[in-house]
Amino acid sequence: MADLLEFLWAVLNNWAGYSTGGIVVALVLLWQTLGSRPQPISRTGGITLAVLFLSMACYKAWREQRGERRRAEERLKALTVPDIQAEIVETNYAPVAGMAVPFVGSRPDDTVLTIIVKVRSLAAPSTVDQWSLSLRLADGSTVIAEPHVIGRLELAGADGKPQKVIHASDALYDKTMQAPLATGHVMYGALLFHVRRPIAECENPTTTMILGWIDATGKPSTAAQTRGSLVGTASTYPGMRY
Repeated sequence: MADLLEFLWAVLNNWAGYSTGGIVVALVLLWQTLGSRPQPISRTGGITLAVLFLSMACYKAWREQRGERRRAEERLKALTVPDIQAEIVETNYAPVAGMAVPFVGSRPDDTVLTIIVKVRSLAAPSTVDQWSLSLRLADGSTVIAEPHVIGRLELAGADGKPQKVIHASDALYDKTMQAPLATGHVMYGALLFHVRRPIAECENPTTTMILGWIDATGKPSTAAQTRGSLVGTASTYPGMRY
C-alpha cells in the first residue's frame, strides 16, 4: 500500500510539473501568442493535453521508482554477494628432475609451475577455495595442472640460481581461507602445480593459463590469460615473506 501511495504521489507531482511547464506547455503558449488573435484551446485539446501529461507523469514515476529499486538491489548485492577477481602476476617454471623430492609418479621432463596470484574482493567479503589451474597449449590441447602443498620452495631466476624462497605462509589456498577477504582488499599468494608436459610447452608465450576458484557461496569463477600478457615480475609482493 505504501508503495502504491508513493507511486501515486510521484505521478501527481510529475503531472503538475508537466501541466504548468515544460516544452509542450511552452509550445502551446507560443502558438497562442504568435497568432493574429488569441487562440483559445478547445475542450478536446485541453483533455488531450491532460491525458498526455498524465501518461508522461506515470512513465516518469515508473522510471524513477525502477531506478531507485535497481540502485537498492545493487547496494544489497554489494553487501551480500561476493565478487572475487584473480589474476596471475608471476610464473616460475622448473623441471621436475631438479627437485630434491620429485612429485609422485612424475617424469623427469615434467614441469614444476609456481604462480603468484593477485586476488581482489570487489563486493561482499568472502573466503576463496578450490584453486585450480589448466593450460591450453599451442597445439590446442588442454592439460590439467595438479595442485601441491607448499612447504619451503626455492624459485630459480633466469640464470638457474635460487632467486626467491616461497614459504608455507605464502600459500594462497591457506591465506584465502583463514578469513573472508574484505571488500576492496587485495591479497597476494603462491600456488604450486605439477604439469605433465615439458617446460618448453608450458612457458610458450601463446599458452593460455586458466585459473579457477570458488567463493563462499559456491560460485565457480575462472580467469584466462596468456603467459605473454603477464604484467611482469616484482621483487616482492605485499603480504608475502620473500
